Amino acid sequence: MKIKKKQCFKTMKLLKNSFKNQKVFKKTKSSNFLMENKEIKKNEYVHAKKSKIHNTGIFAKKFIQKGTLIIEYIGEKISKKESERRADQVLEDSKKNKEKGAVYIFEINKKYDLDGNVPYNIARFINHSCNPNCESEIINEEIWIKAIKDIKPGEELKYNYGYDVDNFEEHPCRCGSKKCKGYIASEDNWKKLKNLLRKNFKNKKVLIAYYSRTGNTKKVAEYLAENMGFDVDEITTDKRDGIIGYLKRGYESASNKKSRISFNKNPESYDLVIIGTPIWAYNISSPIRTYLVLCKNVNVAAFCTMSGKDHGNAFKEISQNIKSFKGLLNINEKTIKNNTFQHDLLEFFRKIEL
Repeated sequence: MKIKKKQCFKTMKLLKNSFKNQKVFKKTKSSNFLMENKEIKKNEYVHAKKSKIHNTGIFAKKFIQKGTLIIEYIGEKISKKESERRADQVLEDSKKNKEKGAVYIFEINKKYDLDGNVPYNIARFINHSCNPNCESEIINEEIWIKAIKDIKPGEELKYNYGYDVDNFEEHPCRCGSKKCKGYIASEDNWKKLKNLLRKNFKNKKVLIAYYSRTGNTKKVAEYLAENMGFDVDEITTDKRDGIIGYLKRGYESASNKKSRISFNKNPESYDLVIIGTPIWAYNISSPIRTYLVLCKNVNVAAFCTMSGKDHGNAFKEISQNIKSFKGLLNINEKTIKNNTFQHDLLEFFRKIEL
């Protein structure tokens, strides 16, 4: 299908690139009413404003019940030939200016497309999400955005753009959902995406070994394990709760001391061990310092979770006694809290070569 060609645009906003992903309905009495009142419907529920996901987004003015047809996606009805010509033009423009690489073309049927790149179509600003609250429906060759969940006042409207994964690396996703896959892809393609992400690790055993006190490092480690199919092992120590435990761990890290630790998997039986550690006083955590003694003869990569931007001595501490160190990724705690760390995490580790 020609529309898939448009997925080569790095800043593209192709809304639902596959006709099979759209729901088509015949006109009924109720849809007749909607057609006659579309000018009221399209402004009743939503308005545009700045989005945390990407540039401008569309937000609910009031409570929107599941099943509501919220807004019509309107624009210029064009032939397939004209659609292809416009896509080629956008491609040329995007080579000069990436900000001009946005495509707003929706497929209506086998003969016509709809170009939504018109100023009166605010629906074109609806952002992608891996955990959408909307979907598109075609009613009598008109495209409507429908709520698939109850939407609260002030909540942003989001739906899955339905991309395939032929050029997944060109379409990063930072939608802020806990389900974010790091790349814009249809849910039907998530399994295929997972296989593509672990392409460099085919027939390789990978272990994520981490220590986490506040839960941030644990969240990152478990996400990476789930989305790349790696084994995971939590390193634990003697229990130290409260401020006293926090101060003791900080002292051990700053003074390069080791800790008594427990773990379940032997790192030497893996082709790659990914270390996850928080940064305390510009140093790695003392439990990880102890664990690294067991990893001298294996390939090691690492990620650090921190409140600032500087990992301090972490790179030196981890790499100096390791046979083969593959790299270190810094992850700020703010990106963990707002669920925007996923793309950078997956992009870093999928590129590691053994």
